[in-house]
Order: sequence, then structure tokens, then C-alpha cells
Amino acid sequence: MKSFDSNILNLGAKIVTPPMIVFAFYVFFHGHYGPGGGFQAGAILAAAYMLNRMCLKPQQNFAIPLRLLLFGAALGTLTYFFVGALSMPTSFLDYSIPFGSGKHRALGSLLIELGVTITVPSALCLIFELLTRAAMDSES
Repeated sequence: MKSFDSNILNLGAKIVTPPMIVFAFYVFFHGHYGPGGGFQAGAILAAAYMLNRMCLKPQQNFAIPLRLLLFGAALGTLTYFFVGALSMPTSFLDYSIPFGSGKHRALGSLLIELGVTITVPSALCLIFELLTRAAMDSES
């Protein structure tokens, strides 16, 4: 992938990325106690990755392998599915996982959000990588 090869963009990406990642974790953990959080945190993580892929110079740039992105998307989806399947006999769509002596809704909710947070950036980054590779192939 061609970068913009700009020192200003390179420095800006290096400065902005760590706060984006910290904010994504904040959104994830805040969303665990409030509504949502998993999708938004995943979108922020994907945006941080895409920013670095577009702005950093080629020698500093990194790409996540497509197999790892596919694995992340599948793992998050399966996590979501299994938590739903575990909670279905006791409470439909409540995500209360029977664990130990009782049902734990917080654990089920955390696992659901974790599954979504893994799936969303994996899928978005996979789409980004496939589109950039297709664009590079059409240029050459």
C-alpha cells in the first residue's frame, strides 16, 4: 500500500493512535455497564489501524495478515453465538450465563461485548485490506 509519505501525517498518526486505542478501551468498558460499547470500540480500533496503514511511511507500516483478520471475525462471531446459546435455556436474550451457583448477567454481557469488539475491527480491517489490495492490483 502506498502511503502519503508526509512527515506531518506520519507524526500525526503516531500521536493520535495511542489515545484512540485508550479511548476504544474506555468505550468498551463503559459500554459494558451502559448501553452498547462493543461496536463503537471496535470501530475506533479499526479506524486507528486504517489511519496507520494510510499515513505511516512504508518502512514503519504494518499489515495484519488476512488469515488473522478472518480468524478474529470468526472468533468474535462464535463467541457471540455461544454466549447466546448458553443463556438460551435459562433466559432468552438476557445473556445470563449459568456459571457456578447462579446466573451471571454481567459475565454474559461482557462476553457479548468482547465478541462484538473482536468481530467489528476484524471485519472492517479485512474489508479495508481487500479493497486496498484490489486497488493496488488494478494500478499495476
